[in-house]
Amino acid sequence: MVSQTIVIGESIQNIDLMSNNICSTKHLGASGYPAGLVWSQLSSSGYYYGEAYRLAGTPTSAGVYTFTVSNSLWGGTQVVTGTITVLSKTNVPDDSFEQALIDLGYDNVLDDYVITSNISSVTILNIDRKGISDLTGIEDFISLQELRVEVNNLTSLDLSQNPSLIHLSADRNNLSCIELNDNVYNNVLPNLWANGSTSWSRVCCSMDYNSVIYNTDCSNPNMDNIIYVTSSDNSNYTITGRDSTGDINGSDPVLNFNVGDVIYFYVYANSLGTPDYFHLKTQPSTGTGDQISIPSGTYAGNIIWKPDTAGTFYYQSRNNSDQGGQIIISE
Repeated sequence: MVSQTIVIGESIQNIDLMSNNICSTKHLGASGYPAGLVWSQLSSSGYYYGEAYRLAGTPTSAGVYTFTVSNSLWGGTQVVTGTITVLSKTNVPDDSFEQALIDLGYDNVLDDYVITSNISSVTILNIDRKGISDLTGIEDFISLQELRVEVNNLTSLDLSQNPSLIHLSADRNNLSCIELNDNVYNNVLPNLWANGSTSWSRVCCSMDYNSVIYNTDCSNPNMDNIIYVTSSDNSNYTITGRDSTGDINGSDPVLNFNVGDVIYFYVYANSLGTPDYFHLKTQPSTGTGDQISIPSGTYAGNIIWKPDTAGTFYYQSRNNSDQGGQIIISE
């Protein structure tokens, strides 16, 4: 058994074999080796009774390949098997990101690549405050559940290939949109909120807490059911965005959605330096009572709601009875 393990892009160590010189056809055939390798007879083997062959080259695809070399004997077939494991690698062009992975033991040399199998099973990645500008390579962290990337220099963040993500902390970057897997956006996050788990961190730039949105396509964001909430005084909320009737822009307007819609509220209601806590309620009451089943009550953060019942609900200030409006959920 002949075995080798290499990283894609590297050449294998030459594998040299010679045919049996006893009752043999002398010719050796090989199969099952990866593309990019060449099986050839050496031009001058120096053997009278046998023939020398070599398997050499650079594999062009990753995988585990079991190859077979055989020659026919009068009494049967002689077989030699081997395994060539070609490891894939992930492009990590940002040196600060790769250095962070080196510091965590997932890589060992700063060369713009990391072996994919070293990161594919990672579930928690904490790379806060590392001076990272580009998170290319995060797509191969396919098991990632928790990402902490606060206080870096990111201007884009594509997490659409991270289907297991349940916690993100990305405060104090330069982001405007974070791209998420469709299931994470439409099911995972609403379910986290519905179950009372809001450990998914808010994302902000400096003090503008509702300037960063989540979406399934940041190059062409779908703005349906995205609602921005601000306040300039304690008498009403300014609501902008898009509900089921179209674009919304006004003071305490009626909002319309349908059962099953995923609604993202981005709240920064801090009029005159006083927090105007924004709640979703079953009745238009002040205080913290009468809230719908999901956690609400924020003046700087997100609320995610996927209503499963038709009816009339309310968004309401905790402290100011005149500050709020109706939410009508239709079948």
